[in-house]
Amino acid sequence: MSDSNLEINFRKSGETDNELWKKFKSGDIKSYEVIYRSNVQHMFNYGMSIVHNEGLVKDCIQELFLELWKSRRNLSSTGSIKYYLLKALRWKINHSKVRDKRMVAMDQEPQIFRKHISFPFEDELIRSQHVASRKLKVEHALDKLTSRQKEVITLIFYEGLTYEEVASIMSISIGSVYTLAWKAITQIKRLV
Repeated sequence: MSDSNLEINFRKSGETDNELWKKFKSGDIKSYEVIYRSNVQHMFNYGMSIVHNEGLVKDCIQELFLELWKSRRNLSSTGSIKYYLLKALRWKINHSKVRDKRMVAMDQEPQIFRKHISFPFEDELIRSQHVASRKLKVEHALDKLTSRQKEVITLIFYEGLTYEEVASIMSISIGSVYTLAWKAITQIKRLV
């Protein structure tokens, strides 16, 4: 069963993130499972765009969900579960990097970045030689971006967050998010 089907089966039609979060906070295990299954892949992709250490990212996600369950009654409300989880994951990874020396430098292995981002239309692109060539150019362009530009592109275009949410997650101004995104897009267009 796909994650979206699971979410549809458990989540009532029209149920908001806030309502699902309240059910989770009250101890509803099915809500917890829906939250996990519908967000874990987004969290993994985002985590890999921050640090190129699959084990560290998986550990941080696991620890985060365990901590969420243990402290669920004390958590604040949220209108966007995805935003809440991505922000918490970023915090956890940054703090884990300090205490865990296993982290791989962010720019050391740029090819890992493209391994963990799946384009929604990737299967159709690969079928066509022309499109496959273009995809290679985009991947090459992504490798040329700074780690901060990659992070902004991941959050905006792959995770669908707003510029305001990205600014909050990255602890930078909205203007800086716009600047990073603009520079990244300009560079990608130039290289593609």
